[in-house]
Amino acid sequence: MVDADQVGDLRKVFPVQSCDCGAKLPRDESDPRRYQWLELHEVVEPEFHEVQLFSSVCPRCGKVHVATLP
Repeated sequence: MVDADQVGDLRKVFPVQSCDCGAKLPRDESDPRRYQWLELHEVVEPEFHEVQLFSSVCPRCGKVHVATLP
């Protein structure tokens, strides 16, 4: 994987804002699951993409919510 600062298209995707139990989920940007791919165009110049999926733990019931790939 390349460093995030070398990626031309970086998207941060977060899970739902509230848990099934009704509690609001905290927004935590630490330790995302990272997915990268490389697209080769006719002019061979690599263009890196990355999606970072974040997770959040419900402060009320402890359920873990993970964002899904767009």
